Amino acid sequence: RTGRMPNGDSGPLFGVGSYLEVSDAADLSPSTTGKFTFECWLRPDVLDFRDGESDSGYVYWMGKGEPTQFEYAGRMYSTTSPGEVNDRRNRISAYGWVPSGGLGTGAYFQDLITAGQWIHVVVIFNLETREDWPLGSVEIWRDGVRRQKVSMTEYDTVMVAGTAPLRIGTRNMGS
Repeated sequence: RTGRMPNGDSGPLFGVGSYLEVSDAADLSPSTTGKFTFECWLRPDVLDFRDGESDSGYVYWMGKGEPTQFEYAGRMYSTTSPGEVNDRRNRISAYGWVPSGGLGTGAYFQDLITAGQWIHVVVIFNLETREDWPLGSVEIWRDGVRRQKVSMTEYDTVMVAGTAPLRIGTRNMGS
């Protein structure tokens, strides 16, 4: 399926069960390139996700990772996120992980989101170390404005290249 992008061009539409998969390559891993940027136009047509990651309240809109080789992903939380993630309603975030997964270092913005509205998202992983960023950083931008930059020391996140494919529309087929 295709739809109209904000500039009028045609682009792919992803829904439940649809995704694009790109085979693993060194250029897709922040740990091999030192810096890695991805950007996309998101247009969520629904804000309550019935096909989310188990009872988490979120869906992955892209990512690279599978068990024992997690790297990074983009998430969006449902308007009605359950339990402990109630304070993350409508949050759009990007995370980097150590290969085993668990808690990852993430940057986010949390705004009122309107179904059917286009949002331009840019995520930058910079793993070049400096005194003030000893493990590097992750940052997220919305519509041309940097919203957050977080040190990878937040959870001592040392990213490692894995062999998982990059998927757009999901990360590991769970949402």
